[in-house]
Amino acid sequence: MKYNIFYLFVMLLYIKIYTRHHSSFVEGNHIYILMEHVDGESLLEQLEACADKGERVPESMIWDVFIQLTLGLTYLHTQKRVVHRDLTPANVMVDNKGVVKITDFGLARQKNPFNSFMKTSVGTISYSCPEIVKNEAYTDKADIWSLGCILYHMAALKTPFQGSNALVVAQGIVEGTFEPLPKGYSPLLEGVITKLLSKQAQQRPNIIKVGRLIAPVLLAHMQKQVDSLKQNPLLFFHLL
Repeated sequence: MKYNIFYLFVMLLYIKIYTRHHSSFVEGNHIYILMEHVDGESLLEQLEACADKGERVPESMIWDVFIQLTLGLTYLHTQKRVVHRDLTPANVMVDNKGVVKITDFGLARQKNPFNSFMKTSVGTISYSCPEIVKNEAYTDKADIWSLGCILYHMAALKTPFQGSNALVVAQGIVEGTFEPLPKGYSPLLEGVITKLLSKQAQQRPNIIKVGRLIAPVLLAHMQKQVDSLKQNPLLFFHLL
């Protein structure tokens, strides 16, 4: 599929994928980093609030968050060659306008141009891929697995792999079995989750293929942003 250049430009411009760094300084033996303030809350807090109220997340809202995460990871993986390695709802901020921010890059690592595999076991167990759980080498597809876990969590209001302790959770991850989504969600949503949570990393799509999987909703999302810019041209300068 060929994307219009203007759509690509809007796609990269619209998604402010990470909290911005304003300044940093050293004082004594400490390094202080001043980051952008996000006027909102974490995705985890939003999901927990929905679960407490017994409310499901509308699929349109799920796609809105997921698309922004996909575009953000596309930038990280392809332009910056960075693997986040701890992508969870707690590390995703949503501001009051619905703009998604990926935060907490403390475990992130830039990919080696000569060897894409990593070996350090890091991250949050509930969102860790089978390769990490089994202490095997892994690639940026560890982020794809985490992205699938987040997508499932938004729809089911719980993580896909549950257990009374970390060992039970790890066993479920290695086996790759999880409960079906609640009824009412689209086959596209269910299908994307299944592909992203493939046990074998080779069968898991890379971030570019994830974009292709969600092409119908992705294009609709970008058209919405284009229409917003047409109605409010000043928004263009706000996004810079």
